[in-house]
Amino acid sequence: MKKQFTCILLLAITLLPGGPSALWAEGAAEQGSVTTRPRTEIEDSVRTKGVVIIPEHFLRGYDPITVFYRDVVGPERGGPLDNPGDLLSLSPPHEGEYRFLDAHTVQFLPATNWPALKQFTVKVRGSQSVLRTLMVPPTDTTPGDGARDLDPIERIILVFPNELSPADIERMISFEVKPLPGVGRMESVILTGNDFTVKMLDKTDAGRSNRYVLTFSAPIEFGKRVTMRIRLSLDDDIPGSLVTYDFRTKQEFRLAAVGSGSTRLPVATNGSVYSLEQAID
Repeated sequence: MKKQFTCILLLAITLLPGGPSALWAEGAAEQGSVTTRPRTEIEDSVRTKGVVIIPEHFLRGYDPITVFYRDVVGPERGGPLDNPGDLLSLSPPHEGEYRFLDAHTVQFLPATNWPALKQFTVKVRGSQSVLRTLMVPPTDTTPGDGARDLDPIERIILVFPNELSPADIERMISFEVKPLPGVGRMESVILTGNDFTVKMLDKTDAGRSNRYVLTFSAPIEFGKRVTMRIRLSLDDDIPGSLVTYDFRTKQEFRLAAVGSGSTRLPVATNGSVYSLEQAID
C-alpha cells in the first residue's frame, strides 16, 4: 500500500504544471533554506549557462542539491538515478539518494544532516561548485546571553534544533575570558575544545530538542567576562556564520575603601599608599 501511494504521489508531482522542477523551485523559495531565486531567474540562467547548481553558496540541515540542465539528461517523468556519473558527484561523498526530477533536472537528497564545518565540491557536466555547510545556531543556552552576577561557571547547556556530534560542537565553539569589566585591550584567555568536553544529554521526552552539556576542565572564576563564539560555517563571509554570547560572573570581593565616620580612603586593586598626614583618627 505504501509503495502504491508513493508511485501515485510521484505521478501527481510529475503532472503538475512546470513539472517537478517548478514544484521544487517554488517550494524552496517559500522555505528560504535552499534558494530564494524565482523559477524564471533559474530558467534564464540555465538557458545562458547550460547548467545551474542550486544552492549556490551553502548547505543547511537537509537541503537538497539540485542541478538544472539545458539539455535532456534523463526521463521526462523522472525516476531513480543509481549511477549519476558526471551528472552530479559530491566530494567527499555523503549518504543520500540521487534522482531525476524530470528530463532536465537531477537532485541529491541527503539522508542525514549536512555535517558541521565541512565543505563539499559539487561536480556536474561542464561546471563545479564548492558549497560549505552552515549550521543553525542554538535555540537556547544556559546561562542565557547577557547573564550577569553568575557564580563560577562550570558548565553550559546548549540546545540545538538539529542533532550534532559532540566532536563537531567542540570544534565550533571557543571562549574568550577577560577580567571585568572586560573592555578594551585587557589581557584575555582563549579556551578551545582542549579546555572543555561536550556530551549529549538523554532525550527524556519524545520530540525534545537536542541538548548538550559543555563542561570546563576548570571553572571560570569570579570577576570574569566570558564571550562564547560559535562558528557555524567555514565561510566567514556568509551572514550569520558567527554568533556570540556574553556572560559575566560576580565581581570578586575586594577592599574598595577604608575609613571611619565620614572619612573614606579608596583602595586601588593593586593597593594604595597614604602618608602619615592622612592617617585616620
